[in-house]
Amino acid sequence: MDTYHPSTCVKHHTSASADSRRNVQPGAADVVADIMQRLLQQLVQNDHNEALQETFSKPNDAAVWLKTIATALEGLTLHLSCSSQKTRSLLDWADDFLVQLGAAVTGLRLQPLYAVLARGRLRAMEAFRATKSMSRSEVFDVWKEPIFQQLQVLVKQEGRTVKYGEVPAQLQPMFQLAGLLRCQGHVEHVEHVEHWCHRAQSFESLRLQLPPGPISAILALCQLQLHYQIFTSNFQQFKVSSKAAKVAVFSAECSSFGRLVISLATDPEFRAVLGSSGVSLALQALRAQLEHYISGGNEMGRMRFLQVQACALQAQLDGDPEDCKRFMNLALDEWQGVVLERWSDLRTPCSLMKALESAGDQRNAGVSLCVRDVSDAAYIMETLDLHALCMGALALCLACTVQQNGREALSWLQGTDGTEHNTLPRSSREVLVILLYRLAAAAGRLDQDGFGRQSNQVDALEWWKFAEVRKATLGDAPVAPIVTQRMIALTSMPESCFLSQWRSGGCRLEAFNADQGLQDGLMFAEAFWSWSQWSAKWQDIQCGQCPGGSAVGCQTAALRSLKVLFHGPKVYSQGQKEPSQALSPELLRWPAWRSGLLQLRVIHQVSLLYDCLGESDLAIACADCGLELMERKLCGDCRWKIRFLCIRTRCAVSCFSDVTKEEHALHDIEDLWNRRIQGQPRVELTTTCEGVAVEPVEPDGTISSPGMPWELLTLWVNASSKQRRQGRLLRLLSQADEAKLPSESVVLLIQLQMEDRSELWTETVQRLLKKISDHPSKAPFPRALCPALALLAQALFNDLKDGTCPGAEVNWSWSLLKAAADLKQCCMVLSQPAEQLIDSIQVAPSLKSFLQVCAAALRGALFMGESAVARHCAQLLLRVEEVVGAARPPRPPRPPNLEEGTNSRERSPSRESGDIAFSRAQWKLCKQVVPCAFGVSLLFMTELRAMQRRLEKMDHWSALERLGPGSTTSMLGVMAVEDVCSGNWMSQLGSDMSLAWLQVDWKSSSLQISRSVDVNPERSERLLSQRLPLQSQVLRGLQDELQQLHRSNSEKIKELWQRQDKKSEAVRLEFWRSRKGFDDQLGKLVEKIQKEVLGVGRFLLAPWPQSAAAKQRVLDSLRSWLTNEAAEMADGLRLNGSLDDPEQAEHVFLLALLLIEAENLEVAELLLLLGQLWDAGRSALRRWAYSMRRHSSDLRGSLKELNEASEVPLLLYLDGVMAQLPLEACPCLRQRNVVRGLAPSITLSSLASKPVAAEATGFFVIDPAEDCAAMGDVRQLLTSWSSHGQSWHGHTGKLPEPSRVLEELCRKDVFVYLGHGERVRQLLRHEKLQVAGEVAEENDSRRAGLRSTLMLLGCSSVKIQKGSMEGDIESFGLASSALLGGAPLVLGAQWDVLGGDLDKLASRLLQRWLKEGKTSCPSRGGLLTALKDLRPKCLLPNLTGASLGSD
Repeated sequence: MDTYHPSTCVKHHTSASADSRRNVQPGAADVVADIMQRLLQQLVQNDHNEALQETFSKPNDAAVWLKTIATALEGLTLHLSCSSQKTRSLLDWADDFLVQLGAAVTGLRLQPLYAVLARGRLRAMEAFRATKSMSRSEVFDVWKEPIFQQLQVLVKQEGRTVKYGEVPAQLQPMFQLAGLLRCQGHVEHVEHVEHWCHRAQSFESLRLQLPPGPISAILALCQLQLHYQIFTSNFQQFKVSSKAAKVAVFSAECSSFGRLVISLATDPEFRAVLGSSGVSLALQALRAQLEHYISGGNEMGRMRFLQVQACALQAQLDGDPEDCKRFMNLALDEWQGVVLERWSDLRTPCSLMKALESAGDQRNAGVSLCVRDVSDAAYIMETLDLHALCMGALALCLACTVQQNGREALSWLQGTDGTEHNTLPRSSREVLVILLYRLAAAAGRLDQDGFGRQSNQVDALEWWKFAEVRKATLGDAPVAPIVTQRMIALTSMPESCFLSQWRSGGCRLEAFNADQGLQDGLMFAEAFWSWSQWSAKWQDIQCGQCPGGSAVGCQTAALRSLKVLFHGPKVYSQGQKEPSQALSPELLRWPAWRSGLLQLRVIHQVSLLYDCLGESDLAIACADCGLELMERKLCGDCRWKIRFLCIRTRCAVSCFSDVTKEEHALHDIEDLWNRRIQGQPRVELTTTCEGVAVEPVEPDGTISSPGMPWELLTLWVNASSKQRRQGRLLRLLSQADEAKLPSESVVLLIQLQMEDRSELWTETVQRLLKKISDHPSKAPFPRALCPALALLAQALFNDLKDGTCPGAEVNWSWSLLKAAADLKQCCMVLSQPAEQLIDSIQVAPSLKSFLQVCAAALRGALFMGESAVARHCAQLLLRVEEVVGAARPPRPPRPPNLEEGTNSRERSPSRESGDIAFSRAQWKLCKQVVPCAFGVSLLFMTELRAMQRRLEKMDHWSALERLGPGSTTSMLGVMAVEDVCSGNWMSQLGSDMSLAWLQVDWKSSSLQISRSVDVNPERSERLLSQRLPLQSQVLRGLQDELQQLHRSNSEKIKELWQRQDKKSEAVRLEFWRSRKGFDDQLGKLVEKIQKEVLGVGRFLLAPWPQSAAAKQRVLDSLRSWLTNEAAEMADGLRLNGSLDDPEQAEHVFLLALLLIEAENLEVAELLLLLGQLWDAGRSALRRWAYSMRRHSSDLRGSLKELNEASEVPLLLYLDGVMAQLPLEACPCLRQRNVVRGLAPSITLSSLASKPVAAEATGFFVIDPAEDCAAMGDVRQLLTSWSSHGQSWHGHTGKLPEPSRVLEELCRKDVFVYLGHGERVRQLLRHEKLQVAGEVAEENDSRRAGLRSTLMLLGCSSVKIQKGSMEGDIESFGLASSALLGGAPLVLGAQWDVLGGDLDKLASRLLQRWLKEGKTSCPSRGGLLTALKDLRPKCLLPNLTGASLGSD
């Protein structure tokens, strides 16, 4: 043994290792490795064991030996560049060497040596990975069968031989380097168990440091293999120095196995390969081992916690949700023995402080181990909605933290020591404050459920006040995590608690600032989400705020949080300010359950808000993302799945207003709640549900029963209302304490009682009114108040329509005058300042009450971003004539002698004044309401995308400061809510544009046509509106006929294209014959649309002259006709004075439009329209009709003599149903300059775009698929333009990068695309278009985003997505996305067209509009004029010309 003196070995091995790193050539590496192997092998020879044991018994010598061996192994496995075969043999030999070394030297700590060996295997695998391509899922798939067999053995707790399949040749080296193919059996000697434990720990340490990939997958399989070998050996017979040491070994091994299984269970690739059955089997194996090896000691709580995690994951697959609660109770029972007794009694701050005081200043050794696990357990319970258990875990975590910091922490919590004398570090105080706010949030969630009941006498207000007092001692600049947790706690408080605290000034919001110490992207994500959650529940109302208000800011914050979470969280950019305060390590921890919960919360929030804003498709997409996230990462639980399924179902049925159309989804939700969760009460969503009514069971002190998710309760109420099964729900909801009943529950109560009024109706309405009257001044409003008022308005409307209209007992003229006064007051309510959102309302069965309630609900919906509520209330107000007409007395029969009379009048002047007053008051209301009847979603989305663009280039801190509390500019946008409600936004458009709205009202089976009054500059005060009856199924039939025409067209083209003789003259003639036939059919259909849909109301779309002289000529002609032909009408309508009187503007403009269009109307149509204006005798009406046609013909001739043919462009706003029809091709609009409008905010943004002073610039993409040979004219034209300068350039015959196109859209004046429609949809993505572009001026959101006018000339390039036939959702398309992104105008085809005809039209249009691209910036009016003139010149004017529309 003298030969192997330690000093000699140290020198020899050190020099060999150095040589291997610096001087050994690759060719000599194998020889050097052999020499080192032989030298090391002599250490473990049997005849040297006693001497070796004696040497290692001396600490100093043992340290030198271990360092020497580690250096030698490092040189062998890490630094020598051996051949691949030699490397594999070296690694396997090193494993055997360490086992022999452990057997030779008892008690030797071999963990560092195994770590060196693991790093050597990792290096070898990385070197091999660089030469071979493999995926993570491929690794799992190769080892799939052994995994299943090993897990089955571990579940059954019995020995069994595992059959290892053959590994593919390309992966065998990798598996050999990892050691998987070498160790495929049980551990032969129980003494070797410790070595396998060390190997497993070393593999786990490396695996946790690697990103997900094939190598980390192989390390996971190695670790699983080692755990299998350990557990299938006689593990319990393993001998150690003491029982405590044995327990520690068991606990460490089970903990390591648990972490591995949980990691694999949440691995998407592992789940994809092994499926749900494999993941469930792995979780069962973990639970079996934990139950088998669990024992007493400080690790009991951690072992139970692993059982909780396994049960929580398995509950999503096929496990029992009750197991999770049971093991959580056991874990808390184990933990409480470490710090204090009876965690379930710690319901109030007082009880917690007493327990901490009685525990004294003892510092248990297990406290430090307990804090982290208990905190993580609280996040799991929060994810599972087990708020009572969450409170218990947080109380224990607080107690552990106090004991960890000693008496100073307890004194600080009690406030017995002054702040200046307390020595507790600030970081520890911050941790305690955050725990207090987390307790307050958990208590708030526990203190309420969907039925408004109080649970377990937990007072959230006490915890809130306790946290507030302790936070105040930290000073005025708390760290951002405290601000975030405070916001979460404030949002979680019951509504009544929050309002009471607001009155006392105890819950003011705090702003974020850059000195608060946020250092992690996930913390930024949580901060954004906390503000989003607050704004989603409580709406701040400010003067001048944009439509949607804080809801738009809320969604912006949620989307920013989503971006941080799923697109790589950033810590700091180079120019970002570093925080002045360092955070405690406890605040920087983000366990998997916490990050998973945040991801689910953010996706859920975004989905809910998109639903509120009216974007049902995006809401469904986000809900699907949430479900996919749960499936891939196995996060959340069945309740989260219910939430996302309920959102999907509600959005899906919004198109049909019938919840029974989603029967399959409803059955899934029922099954999850009633069978899997066994929740109480049982829900009944489908008509086939036969659930037994079971009263809710209150939770006891140990096992918590979570409340019903709010989305499920809402869906249940909707289903019950449709199926007339409200009784059970009414009993449950009406039992709530009035003081604790949230506004959401009031909404559900009103909804349940609307159809079948019960004795509770009056009580429910009084609850709502009391909430409104007791609301503190300047306090945020609960979002649910507006839906509640909307439902109440609907109930009042139904009562009034049934015949209970005030004034029926008096003369009709007085009743109309009173109704007109009520309408004017309603207009005043809509125009009042923002601070007076909801005045105290007295509900009575009167028209005045209905109008006040409905107007308040409409204003609130615009402020709060409730799209469906705003549309519903606007449509109710537009139907006010039905309410008034319900009480109108029957018209007396006309005397025979008056039938042919010319000077007699049926009505008295007083009665006629009632009609006139009511009509003008109704038109004034229409000016304020019609723009809100549809397009509200786009109104909100415009503000949302504008705010996103403003914040896009900001760092996280600046965005938080802009969005968070205290910001005065976060709600300012393109326009203010007051401008929308008052209609004053129209005054910003100028007098060179006419506005018209077309909306289908399915409830009254009518079409409402509205038109701005352009007779004088005061258009902002005037609007005309008329309702036309529609036959049922007319629109559906026309849409079906239009779709059938296009389908037949496509099928015919496909049939001819597939023929063998497709290039023959006969096929060519047949092709053009079919195109001409289709063009004729389309023309007939357009005429049918004008006749059956627009009807006589089309006169409201008549052109209005642009010049002042032409306008005066129209008014002179109208004055002549009234004076000479219709004096009786002029007298009755009070038009005897000047036609320039603003009080007469509506009737003057209406008659002027009728006069202009009279020549194009049939006599019968004129009779109908004139009869609606004045009820004269039939002969008088006929005389007036013929005379008006004569004056109309003379007027046209007179205008031609003036040479004033120009007209004001018509901006046409269409709802989702009318937008599906080619209205621009109708004969009454074909010769007009028509552009479609989407929303007022989009119109203002488009008109506010900066004009270009120099020559127009452009970018083009022509025929990117290279299969449109007929597109030669535009190609030649644009190529010539691009060759004459730098103003035009583009791509021909190839598809450019979408990012490049977006950049050009933000710089150029015009973008031209000509090619297949599907290519342009690939090139321009909706979500990219809507947020493209930077904000040049921070305070001018209208000028941000896209700059180009888009000409998208391809088949169905701007085809509108089909919306709801009932108009409940709005229609969107590529054009709407571009306009949301800031584009001033979009021109495109609404259906499939012929490429050659479109090419010729586009070439002429570009030359006509841009004048060869050499003039100053083209006007949008010039484009409309050119399009109008060129449409009839197309080869197929209906197929090609009529397809082009502008938005």
